[in-house]
Amino acid sequence: MLGIGRQFSTQWDVADPMRAVRMEDINLEFDDIRANGTDRGQVRESKGSQINSCDAITGWAVSGVATPLAIDTTKFLEGTASLKLGATGVGVSTNELTIGSVDYSAKKYALLDLWHDFDLQSSITSVEFRIGSDSSNYKSIAISLTNPDFGNWKQRHKMLISAMSDTGTPVMTAVTYVAVVYTVTAAIGAGKILVDDIRISNLAVDIAPLTANVGGIIQDYAGITEQAITDAATNYIQISDAGTLLVNTTGFLTTHARIAEVVAAGGVITSIALKRQETVGGDFASSKVLDGNVTITYNADGTIATAVDVDQSVTYTFSYSSGRISSYTDGTSTWTPTYNSEGNITSIAKV
Repeated sequence: MLGIGRQFSTQWDVADPMRAVRMEDINLEFDDIRANGTDRGQVRESKGSQINSCDAITGWAVSGVATPLAIDTTKFLEGTASLKLGATGVGVSTNELTIGSVDYSAKKYALLDLWHDFDLQSSITSVEFRIGSDSSNYKSIAISLTNPDFGNWKQRHKMLISAMSDTGTPVMTAVTYVAVVYTVTAAIGAGKILVDDIRISNLAVDIAPLTANVGGIIQDYAGITEQAITDAATNYIQISDAGTLLVNTTGFLTTHARIAEVVAAGGVITSIALKRQETVGGDFASSKVLDGNVTITYNADGTIATAVDVDQSVTYTFSYSSGRISSYTDGTSTWTPTYNSEGNITSIAKV
């Protein structure tokens, strides 16, 4: 979470507490975990590894009543295109992808994006996803479709591999086969079904690059994809003053800067909360005196609750929105910070 910086201890100004502080100091002192570029410094559920981008028909083949494959370069979610699927009539439309042998035995989920024309609600009997060692030995699972899934993207549909049924004896250490199979009751024109971005993943998060201020030591962290987390637990993601990532299930360490708190249950990530604080180290407590004239008090989650200017007998109270300061007030005046796309403060206005 965001917090007030140590710069305030020597440059506090009652008329505008931020006025004398350089913006680069505000950005790092206000937030011990700072983004380093557009959409950086964020923690998200991992997208995993891509099996196929669906940007081309290379490697794909069709059978049954499937229409010849083509790509749609105007309607897609990832890359440059999506695959157009269809059916020439009643029956099973099988759309198969052959890939080089890959070991997916340790993976937990398969994911893909689907789009269906709104008028197909009565034409599709079932949708099935398959993954395995070949077309006779694979795991499969039905994909349920509800009314909102027609006319809209069913984005990042996640399928638990352990819940899939086996046909033959799939060898998940040597996966070469993926398929999307539709059973339909009528002909479906190509392009009324779209498939995009097929992936495989674990129970994990992606952490984008960031800069950490750990007890006054500034460290850059390059980020990571598919950082494993523990199921049925709260995972505490943090970084040391050496720039080393730590993920544990016991809690945040006072010697580390907090990044996020990730809760998982039943093989699913149920929540991700960014957890940022003003400072770390042995002196982090429920309150802190900065150079003898500013006293900081903290909320339970490490965010700033109040900043008291002892010399001026003024108390500033902080409000938060979406994991960062939205405003602070002395009871008479209110100040609001402006953030850029990187999440850093660019200006502060008295309102």
